[in-house]
Amino acid sequence: MKRILLLLSFIMLVTFATDPNDEVAKKTRELEALNQRILQHRDVIGRTERQARDVARTITKIESELVRQNQLHEKVSGQIDHTKGEIGKVELDIFNERKKFEIAQASLTYKVDQFHRLGETNFIEILFNSDEFTDHLNELYFFESMITTNVVFLNDVREKKTQLTHQENKLSGLLGNLKTQEHQIVVIKTVINENKKTKEKLFQELMAQKAEYEKQLSQLERDSAQIQEMIVRLQKQGGRTQWIGDGRFIWPVIGKITSDFGKRMHPIFKVEAFHTGLDIAAPTGRPVFAAADGVVLYSGNWGGYGKTVVIDHGAGFTTIYGHLSAFYVKRSAQITKGQIIALVGSTGWATGPHLHFEIRKGGNAIDPLIYLPKQ
Repeated sequence: MKRILLLLSFIMLVTFATDPNDEVAKKTRELEALNQRILQHRDVIGRTERQARDVARTITKIESELVRQNQLHEKVSGQIDHTKGEIGKVELDIFNERKKFEIAQASLTYKVDQFHRLGETNFIEILFNSDEFTDHLNELYFFESMITTNVVFLNDVREKKTQLTHQENKLSGLLGNLKTQEHQIVVIKTVINENKKTKEKLFQELMAQKAEYEKQLSQLERDSAQIQEMIVRLQKQGGRTQWIGDGRFIWPVIGKITSDFGKRMHPIFKVEAFHTGLDIAAPTGRPVFAAADGVVLYSGNWGGYGKTVVIDHGAGFTTIYGHLSAFYVKRSAQITKGQIIALVGSTGWATGPHLHFEIRKGGNAIDPLIYLPKQ
């Protein structure tokens, strides 16, 4: 019975025992798949942000055009009010001239009537009365002069009324054009406001979509961190508690540091973020060297890091080489310090060709400059 139990125990041990290195490879593949999803979510968030910025710029342009149309509307409304005032003045002048004309016309009618009456007086009687005859002639000359003056005045009034009527017609035409222009402006403003409402609704939808993807991204990043912790734990179970090499690092590429370890403004997302390594500027295709002896833990696409190589150096230390254009090593390969493992590139979330280099201890990022020799 004891022999049977021992045999069963042995079979179960063989069946369920797991090689830590195999488990590391498995979890690394899970991490790769998860990081691909993170990359996709970041890509969607990036596109959504760009769309939102485009919509926001469009809304700003719409608001500027609306301001311009409002100013134009105010200007045209002012011109309409001014033109109405001018028409009112002209109409008052026409009314006054009409009254003058009517008064002058009545006066002229009266004087012509009086003139005719004087003309009908008995000429023989007046002729024999010299004084009366002279007075009569003087009256006739006086009325004739007054009639002539009134006729000239009437003609002047008639001419002025004609000019005022012409001016009124001209102002009425201008008023009609201004009202047409005002109507067109109102129509344009209505269209602009409708367009603005549509764009504002789209902007709100994009912001809601972005918030949802950011929520999902946060969850994915938490999952990624958990798997990373598991990899570290499995590394320890793999037995590499000592340095594989001499424990000293060399610079992984020849270039200039463009971004240090620590807090910085993210070059793509434009938010303050913690930079977990060094960015070393170098042209695409420049060789990347292993910073120390070790074993390749991972090589492939890794989310925003793009093409990436991760090397385990023992004693809990790993190095990460990101944004590569190509890599020449595979998982589990033995690596020697200074060996060419990849080429500089700009894959993943990168604004230009450079090497993103990290040193991690126990899974935690540390400043590489602490371990790298001074340049």
